[in-house]
Amino acid sequence: MRKCRYGCTINLPSMYRLLLSLTLLSWCPLRAQDAAPAPTAGSELPPLGHALEQATVFARKATEAMRINDWQTAADAWLELLKIQPDSAAALANLGSVEIKLNKPVEARAHLEKAVALRPTLAATWMTLGLLHMEQKSPMLGISCLTRAISEDPSDARLHNALAIALKQVGWTGAAEQELQKAIDLNSEY
Repeated sequence: MRKCRYGCTINLPSMYRLLLSLTLLSWCPLRAQDAAPAPTAGSELPPLGHALEQATVFARKATEAMRINDWQTAADAWLELLKIQPDSAAALANLGSVEIKLNKPVEARAHLEKAVALRPTLAATWMTLGLLHMEQKSPMLGISCLTRAISEDPSDARLHNALAIALKQVGWTGAAEQELQKAIDLNSEY
């Protein structure tokens, strides 16, 4: 057990296991240059440990608030986490989703776009951004984002179904039917 400069008591081995698990879970991406070296005997806990602890608290608070549909608390917690880790694509994506619930489409779009710019492989974020564009009467942007989502995860039936609905809205019935058939082939519940 060590005390960081802020007075928090931290078990160093468990803190570094937490750092690894959070990186693997990818909600809290850390760049290599952000990672601090493991402390040596008698050294102080690097600042990353305290920041990581704070980020974990905010992520848990935001996740719990989202679970109970407390969207403002969730948004506030994601914003606090982003002060610590401004390049967290997952936090940006979650914040964008919460802002949609709070009827803040401009802010949601900005955060979702930044999330996919940081991590372009987030299929669910591409889908959310696509659906937001469709809702905001930008069907071509919506279809583009949904198509990108499918390119990132072609086996997700939800993505094909969402694209089918978007294509139908713009009158592209043949393409919509093809996408719906792909969704059905992947998941017969469609």
